Amino acid sequence: MKKSPEKSCVLAHQASIRDVAALAEVSQATVSMVLNNKECISPEARHRVLDAVKKLQYRRRGVGRPSLYETRRPTPRNRVVFQLPRIEDAIHTIYAKVLRGAENVLREHNLDLSVQSFETPVYSREIIGILSVGKSRAHGQLPEVVLMGLPVREQVDQITYDNREIGIIAAQCCQEHPIPRVSFFNFSEPIFEERIEFFRILVQKQGKEVYVPERLSHAVLDDPEEMRRYFEDVFAHVKPPLLFFSPADDSTLLAYPVLLSNNILPGRDIHFISCNNESFRINSLQNRPVIIDIRAEDIGRLGALQLLHRISAPDDLPLRIKMIPQLVRQPTSRISQKSGMKRRCSEATTSTSIKQDQ
Repeated sequence: MKKSPEKSCVLAHQASIRDVAALAEVSQATVSMVLNNKECISPEARHRVLDAVKKLQYRRRGVGRPSLYETRRPTPRNRVVFQLPRIEDAIHTIYAKVLRGAENVLREHNLDLSVQSFETPVYSREIIGILSVGKSRAHGQLPEVVLMGLPVREQVDQITYDNREIGIIAAQCCQEHPIPRVSFFNFSEPIFEERIEFFRILVQKQGKEVYVPERLSHAVLDDPEEMRRYFEDVFAHVKPPLLFFSPADDSTLLAYPVLLSNNILPGRDIHFISCNNESFRINSLQNRPVIIDIRAEDIGRLGALQLLHRISAPDDLPLRIKMIPQLVRQPTSRISQKSGMKRRCSEATTSTSIKQDQ
């Protein structure tokens, strides 16, 4: 009497496709089509083949060719997407520091980080969450944390800088400086308007002579000729030396060569107070400006930590955190080290430097 294939099958050796076919009572060709996920097999035969694969612990011969049973395991979700306006911004702007802070945290949790622009769709099944720069991109059910930028309206977490505090610190630098004349880049973008307005109001209260230039787009100053005309207008109304607030390091960097080409020396005729602390750019300048650090790396680090929390606690209320900026470099020849600014900078490095909006 012929024994049944199931009883005669011995698992002491590696099962072959012939063993699977015998146990499932189908041909070897049918087994092959099922393992290659062909659609021409009936559901009943497919079920018998897959059941036989499990029972016999069948594995295909050859490196890197798992059985269909293996490929049906869930794809591991171990990736976070870091979205920003342009992919090149991850190298040449302040976003590089945000990215570094987030990446350090995610690496400790064995998670990968993908960088992509806003235009690139998010569709991979490996993704567990999104870090967005500037504003929410509304990615449905995926957890999201917004980094930097102005407060968002959407019900998402946001970790950003204290925009008003930037203007306050810049104004305090002017108060501690003996030069009575002040001007600034009067950018029209909302992200700069708030810090500029606080700076202007506070400096005027100090009794200094403040020249308010024409409002303009931040992008206009990418043109050296526009930058030259801008400073021609400033110096036509304010005699050097003067204090000058630049709310973005990239504009400071562009201004230096234009000023030098017109025999205006930074550090002598014009004293810059610059914001962001893009050290990879500013460190190349001679007579470097006073720097206000918005703590971009800390923003990225806290954003990644909050995203991990959001993944584990999706129903918690949205979190809003504003990082207190800090002054990271003071010219010893002009600004007093005994001022209240020294106290403010030391406080910014403690745990009280993070405050949550009510």
